Amino acid sequence: MSLAYCAYLQNGCAHVITCSVWPIKMNPPQFGGKRKTGPDYQRPYKKSKVEDVLSAAPREVDIVRYAESHAKEIQVLSSKVDIVGGGKNIAQKIPPHMRRRAMSHNVKRLPKSIRAQAAHLTGTKVKKPSRYHRRRPKNLLAEYTRRQRKHIWLETHIWHAKRFHMVDKWGYRLPWKPTMKSERACYRATSKHCLLQDLSFMSCIEIEGPQDEIIQGLTHVTTPDIGQTFAAVSCLAGTREGNTIMYQCDKYPWQAIGPVSFMWNSCQPISDECQDKGTNQRQLWIWCHPSMFDQIWKEISSCLNLKESKLSKKSDSEKLNTDTKKDNEEKDEPFICDKYKSNVLAEDGENQVKMKSLTGSLLRFRLTGPQSTAVLVDTLQQANIVPVNVSAKDNPSWWNSYYGNPKHSIGHVTQREFMESMEACQSPAELPPHCIIAMTTRDPRLTRPVQKTKVVASEDKISEDLSSFKEKLTIDISTSPLWIENIRNEVSNTKLPDFRIHELKSQNLVPGFPLELGDEESRIPVIVIQRPGVTSLPNTKGHAPNLGRGSGFDLLVPKGWGMAFWIALVFRGTRCAGLREQECNAYEEKSLYFPNDFPDTLAGDQYQQDLEKEKVEKYNKIPASKKPNFTKYGIVSPFSCPWDLLVKEWKKGKDGNGGSDHSKTNDDTGNVNNKDVNKIDMKGAFDQTTSQSDKECRNIEKFYVLRNVKLLRKLQNICHVSKNRSSQKGKLDVKNEVLNILEKDHGDSLVPVRLDMIQKGSPVQFATICVPNKEDIELLNKNNNYGGPMEPLHVDPVLVEKKDLKKQLKQKGLKQKVKVDRTLKLTSEKDEMTVRTGCRDVIGYLNSGGYSLGTGNGGGVGFVSTLALITLLRNSEGSENEPVVLVRGNTSLQYRVARLSIIA
Repeated sequence: MSLAYCAYLQNGCAHVITCSVWPIKMNPPQFGGKRKTGPDYQRPYKKSKVEDVLSAAPREVDIVRYAESHAKEIQVLSSKVDIVGGGKNIAQKIPPHMRRRAMSHNVKRLPKSIRAQAAHLTGTKVKKPSRYHRRRPKNLLAEYTRRQRKHIWLETHIWHAKRFHMVDKWGYRLPWKPTMKSERACYRATSKHCLLQDLSFMSCIEIEGPQDEIIQGLTHVTTPDIGQTFAAVSCLAGTREGNTIMYQCDKYPWQAIGPVSFMWNSCQPISDECQDKGTNQRQLWIWCHPSMFDQIWKEISSCLNLKESKLSKKSDSEKLNTDTKKDNEEKDEPFICDKYKSNVLAEDGENQVKMKSLTGSLLRFRLTGPQSTAVLVDTLQQANIVPVNVSAKDNPSWWNSYYGNPKHSIGHVTQREFMESMEACQSPAELPPHCIIAMTTRDPRLTRPVQKTKVVASEDKISEDLSSFKEKLTIDISTSPLWIENIRNEVSNTKLPDFRIHELKSQNLVPGFPLELGDEESRIPVIVIQRPGVTSLPNTKGHAPNLGRGSGFDLLVPKGWGMAFWIALVFRGTRCAGLREQECNAYEEKSLYFPNDFPDTLAGDQYQQDLEKEKVEKYNKIPASKKPNFTKYGIVSPFSCPWDLLVKEWKKGKDGNGGSDHSKTNDDTGNVNNKDVNKIDMKGAFDQTTSQSDKECRNIEKFYVLRNVKLLRKLQNICHVSKNRSSQKGKLDVKNEVLNILEKDHGDSLVPVRLDMIQKGSPVQFATICVPNKEDIELLNKNNNYGGPMEPLHVDPVLVEKKDLKKQLKQKGLKQKVKVDRTLKLTSEKDEMTVRTGCRDVIGYLNSGGYSLGTGNGGGVGFVSTLALITLLRNSEGSENEPVVLVRGNTSLQYRVARLSIIA
């Protein structure tokens, strides 16, 4: 159909076209004889094929009916004709020689023929505000608030966003790692100077009420078997911070929630209004990870029988602000997402116990390293609580009224003396573990150095006699006004803006001289919490234990003061780190890191699922020739650790065949003889779809992590082989007793372990931990440089099938490419999966691994099945060496020998 004909139809012409068909006469030449001519000669007529076709054509064509039947085709064709050149702008549709400058801004520069089409576009384009307008403080703050609808920003977000790679996690926008190479630099900072991290994303829950009722209610979610509880004697006084692991109500040892830290308020009564309520009224702060905040809030509410109610948006201290500030705050509040119940109050029917969230009201900074004490003492300079002007007594501030109490003023002097004595410490580990130190400091912006300096402890002040610290740790040192909500709000609201501080500094006669503002200067209450770091390490042959590694302090400051303290600490020479460095520190300390190393919790299970999904998607995008074939390596789950299947198979094998359920036969070298079994196992693991029954088995309720401190320490002693023969004989009865208890009561559990490579090797995440056979032990005893056995290469049934199809097509003479689906599936989508596919029995997996800068060799942290560990320890009876295991990465056939120790 021609364009002219379509245009003719679009014009609405409804005439009926009639046409006549005339036959076409053909006079083909005659060949092979003389041509007959003459007036009487008449050539015989022969009908042509064209005449036959035209004779069947209709005499008339109804244009209306024809257009209706081809309406869609005409519409598509006309839409294509309108778009000339494919540009979105009208000025791009005209020929280049007719285009003019600024045609898109001035309609009169367009040709008159298309000017009407551009008339409706004029006036619809909104001009973008100028950069000067967008960078105004008011508009800039509104833009930052709008961008926090999905993910909350920390107060140090702008500073981190310029220097770190940011990630979205747990409802926050958090720094992941610095943009520069800093792994070794951060390690040096933790071992020689100071490393700084912002942990303000941690959630804080405050509980107020009678101490007996709080402790009685929280006994349902903790147990003394795992260590400290909320009723620990060392923590009840409020001078030390406690650590425990919370479980769902009365579900121990199943359904763990995660680790928490807690601290009691040492100040009694809570405030001046509560003097008639007695000394039984206490305050408790529970710090937890944001990924388990909802679970903890729900469990505490059910244990204490609390009901939720919404709080008013404005407190008493905020009502003192002007009306304009109120309007601005009310406009800003709905934009920021609130996932941590900051406006919810939970209380019981008698209003005795109250619970609320302090997330966002308190900021938490972490300092790690031997010079943390020097940096902290230099940054936190004690404030003067005596008013300079007499007129200030008429309008007292919070510190005048609070320290007007003689008890609090005496405590202020005690805190100053304790902070001065901290300069004698060579490391934070020398202080009492988990001690709480409170103080009221000056504005850190006034005492900040002009240039970056590296603060180091003075050798003259270092003392070896540290026995006085335990005697000095009293309730007065831990008493802080930061526990009172009205004081926290007043400290945040009365902060001098930064531009005012800069203006006063510019007016200073001597540049760089510290400012003295007198009573106008802010007084900020802070709390310092000591962290002891590594307190004990298992025996590591050839590597000296580094006690005190990872020690430091946690600094709690009120909201609004985050950047002031952060910049002050940075200017003292601290090295800033993100979440990745926090994981590396946990690996160097060989400690468990939440949520990565807590597989029996919902947060840990969700972390592993997200990580596996991310790695599987990345793996499937790589071409087949550029990525490893895990089927040939005998790896069933390359990007996850199937803990439930591991526990299930070892328990099944223990009940059936005494701990060994190998369906394959091994020869003397440990190689697999039955290749058909390998085909079935791999095909079932990679190609088949999952069933509903296996999906139900993939549940964290099918296993739990053994956290009984007494049993773990006994296992540590069993694994540590002493050279004294007499001491070994005494341990034999204890060993059998402990192993029998574990086998009877904890068959569904996992044991946290630490691995240290004996010779070569640097294991990676998801590596398998296997049991060596007798030949491996004999070869290791004969040769200390024995590297370990090799896993035989497995047969991939998919490649075998592809090869057979190629042969069949070649026999038929067909040249076609055979494509095979090599897509890797998630562990939850697989059916009939088994963890025992290699020539060595798998007893566990590594959650984290790599080269340790502290010990100078490879190692890792992981979990093993309790029943598998019992089998390993019983087989190693009579051996003079500690239990050893084999470790193999998911992209290698080489087993490496490692030494196993228990993490208690």
